[in-house]
Amino acid sequence: MNSRAAILARIARQVGRLPSHARADDAASADRNVDVVDVHSSQKNQADGLRPVEASAHGSTLLSPEEADACITRFTALAAATQMTVARVAAPDAVPAAVLEYLRAGAMAPGIVIDPTLRVDTAQWDRAGLSWTCGDTRADGDVYVSAGLAAIAECGAVVLASGQERALRNDFLARTHIVVVAADRLLPGFADLWALLRRRPAGELLPRTFCLITGPSRTADLGVPAKLGAHGPARVHVLLLGS
Repeated sequence: MNSRAAILARIARQVGRLPSHARADDAASADRNVDVVDVHSSQKNQADGLRPVEASAHGSTLLSPEEADACITRFTALAAATQMTVARVAAPDAVPAAVLEYLRAGAMAPGIVIDPTLRVDTAQWDRAGLSWTCGDTRADGDVYVSAGLAAIAECGAVVLASGQERALRNDFLARTHIVVVAADRLLPGFADLWALLRRRPAGELLPRTFCLITGPSRTADLGVPAKLGAHGPARVHVLLLGS
């Protein structure tokens, strides 16, 4: 099977239209591609003291406490290098207070727009004294609190995914973006992300769009000082949940 046929076969398989005789070839091709990614990413992570991870039944990573701390340290350092801030929260009920603390530290008004897929009891936002709403964000005018699919220690990136309940445009329109990521979804490398996606529950489709965020939006013109917030959020703050 050539490269074009392999790509088309994968697409067809996702929509349930792949002929049965082609599935074995497609699976073999996919395995070969994954092996290449795993080898290259694993070599880099081993040099940094990180290893590919195993997974629990619900898809979270199984790392030793030392490995988890190494991932958090690396992710935090790389995030800081791109002017993205990171904080740790123990439980979902603590998220609103952590959001309020961040807003106060930045002298921002306590008003937010919430991602409908963020699993935090709405009463907790009220108790924290936050003014909140669910819906679309105004361009360059709102604080948006969203749920991240995962984070990658290898490059200090947050992974966002589209879905039926959320539009990715909100992640790019708000002036300030706060992303909540489960600490057990902080992955050592890219290969672990693909493995996580392969372990999704039966019948769950892949997200249509993925975005990897590495810090606030900024200009990138040569010879010109970078300006934050040029084409999207000027501030990105990550809350590692359960860490």
